Amino acid sequence: MSKFRREDEWKEDQVAQQGAMAAQEEEINTGQEVKPRTVYIDMDHLRPNKRNEYKMTDIENLSAMIKLSGGILQNLIVRPDEEEGYYIITTGERRWRAARLLRDQGEYPEEFHNTVPCTVSDPEKIDLPLDRDAKEDFSILVTNQYRDKTDGELFMEIQKWKKIIGKLRQAGVEYLPAGYNDGEGEELQIKGKKTRDIVAAQLGVSDRQVTRFEGVEKHASDELLDMLMADEMNLSAAETLSKLRQEEQEKIIKQLRKEKPDNFTKAVKEKVRKQEEKIAVQEEEVMSDMQMLIDLAAGKELLLTETAYKRYKRAVEQISQLLGGGRDED
Repeated sequence: MSKFRREDEWKEDQVAQQGAMAAQEEEINTGQEVKPRTVYIDMDHLRPNKRNEYKMTDIENLSAMIKLSGGILQNLIVRPDEEEGYYIITTGERRWRAARLLRDQGEYPEEFHNTVPCTVSDPEKIDLPLDRDAKEDFSILVTNQYRDKTDGELFMEIQKWKKIIGKLRQAGVEYLPAGYNDGEGEELQIKGKKTRDIVAAQLGVSDRQVTRFEGVEKHASDELLDMLMADEMNLSAAETLSKLRQEEQEKIIKQLRKEKPDNFTKAVKEKVRKQEEKIAVQEEEVMSDMQMLIDLAAGKELLLTETAYKRYKRAVEQISQLLGGGRDED
């Protein structure tokens, strides 16, 4: 049996397959409405995309839905791999993994044998002045616009869209024509619009939301950004924590990793609140204050009454206790 489709119900010759691929490429390149053709490809001839940074979660529930539906209802979008006969997944990796799980459990619908429905589309054919990686990212982003996303995935998308828009601006692109999104979507204006507004429109969020992510990116430590990207912390918690100095951020992260609270966001906000109740006194400030006292006493013999001398000693003791008691606990 061909690795592309079942012989009994989807038996088409290689010319028809190539025609389907050409039609899909034409749709992307010209924006003309050409109905894409479905090609059934052996799931063992599909490979994950290294540039796809979306989370592969909830595979078991998805496999149950595929089983209940009698198969995959929405085509995967794939591109030809360098190795002949193999394809890289642009969109639909979760469906592919869920189908393989069913197959391994002996529950994948028999009529599909070992194949999944695909639309073949090569990002290299996208008519935009972008390098290969940027075209790949563009294709992945526009074909994943309508999925539910975590804060970490939104942050990842913001970074990629900014790079793509920057490259398009550098190449003098003023707008993307209607239908640039796989034959869908209205004209996308680039010239004269803020990058933040363009990104917000592509993500389907407010420009205020994009600004919040940008604020976190500007002030967060590397470890905090890694946690946001990995969805170990949501935007609300990351935004709260990023208001502290980076050393304080990392200290709180270290504490929370040990404590493993049930509600991470609430725990972050509570620790930041307690931190904000204290006024940070840096070594430089202490040294400056001490230097002021030294300057006052320099080259002089200070004569104090017994009462004043006792007040001075008490003040020194109080300062010592304040600074000693104010040290952060490890």
